[in-house]
Amino acid sequence: MYESLDLVANSAEVANIWVTGLRYLMQYGKHAFDMLASSRDSLRLRWLEQLFSSASLEAEGDVKEGIPLQFAIKLIQSVNPGVSSAKVELRFKEIQRVREKSCATDDGCELKDHADSKKKLGERVGKQEFVEVFHDFCTRPEIYFLLVQFSSNKEFLDAKDLMKFIEAEQGMAQVSEESSLKLIQAHEPSEEGRQQGHLSLDGFTSYLTSAECRLFDPEHDAVCQDMSQPLSHYYINSSHNTYLIEDQFRGPSDISGYIRALKMGCRCVEIDVWDGPDEEPVVCTGHTLSPPLALRCVLEAIGRFAFVASEYPLILCIENHCSLRQQHVLLQHLTRTLGRWLYTDPPAEGILYLPVTTSSTASNPNKG
Repeated sequence: MYESLDLVANSAEVANIWVTGLRYLMQYGKHAFDMLASSRDSLRLRWLEQLFSSASLEAEGDVKEGIPLQFAIKLIQSVNPGVSSAKVELRFKEIQRVREKSCATDDGCELKDHADSKKKLGERVGKQEFVEVFHDFCTRPEIYFLLVQFSSNKEFLDAKDLMKFIEAEQGMAQVSEESSLKLIQAHEPSEEGRQQGHLSLDGFTSYLTSAECRLFDPEHDAVCQDMSQPLSHYYINSSHNTYLIEDQFRGPSDISGYIRALKMGCRCVEIDVWDGPDEEPVVCTGHTLSPPLALRCVLEAIGRFAFVASEYPLILCIENHCSLRQQHVLLQHLTRTLGRWLYTDPPAEGILYLPVTTSSTASNPNKG
C-alpha cells in the first residue's frame, strides 16, 4: 500500500524550486536539516549583525534600541534595489505588531512602558526584526538551491566550487581558481568571506545578477548604427503592462517593474491610467484582480530611472481611461514630474514621421 502527496504549483518556477529542494533533501537527508539548524551561526548572519551594528553607530544610537526604520529600509534596498520602500516598511510594521500582541498576552513579557512601546512602533527596528525582513526580501530560493547544489553541503562557495559552477553551468572554458577568487573578492559583501575566499548567498546573488553574467554580447554595447533617423525607423525595445511583475490577470503590480525595465534599456513603457480614489489617477489593468499603483509614484520612479541605461528618447505609452477631471490631474503630474524632459513641440506641417530626437526626452503617445 502506498501513500502519496500530490502538489500543484502555480508556475514552472515554483515547481522547479520544490523539485530542487526535494532532490537536495533526498540526496543529503538529515544533514540538510543539520545545515539549516547550524545556519544561526552562519557567515550571512554574522555579516548582517555587523551591518546592523555599523548602521547603529552611523545613526549614533544604541544597538539594543535598534536602528531608525529608514536606515533599515535603505540597507535592504542596497541589496535588493527593486523592492519598494513602502513594501519593506509594511513588513517591518507587520512583524512589530505581531510581536507587540504576543508581548501583551504573555505574562512573562517585560515591557517597561507599554504606551511608550506603542509610540515607538515603526520608529526603530531591532536586530532580530531586521534579519527576518532581510531574509524575506533578499533571499532568492532558486539561487539558494543552486548554491547548495555546487557547494558540497556548505553555506558558501569556495574558489573550487565557483570554478565548477562557472564551467558546468555558465559554459565557460579555461576558468582558474585565481579568476574565481577575483570574482569572490568583487562580489562577496562580508569582510570575513573575502578574507577566507568564501562566496555567501548574497555574494553569489550579486555575481549572478551582475554584468559578468549577462547573456548580452558586450561587443554590441557600442552603438554603431545611424541614430539620426526618425523614431519610427527603428525597432524600439518596448515593455507591455510594465507595472505587472507576474501574470496578466491576478499577479502583483509593483513600481519595480518600471525600474527593472528602464535599467534594462527599455525605451517604451506602458502606463494604463484609470480614475482612482481622492481624485488621484491610478495605474492598473482594468477588470482584473491586480492591485493599482498611484500614478504619481509611477512617474516619480520613471523620472529617476528614465535615462540611467540609455540616453535615447523614452516613449510613455499612456492608455488613458480617465474622466476629464482626472485627465487634468494626469497632465499636472506629467508636467510636474517629467516637465523638463517632455517633448511638447507641435509637428511641423507636412511632416509624415515621428521627430528626430538626439537628446534625452520623453514623449507620450496616448491610447484611448
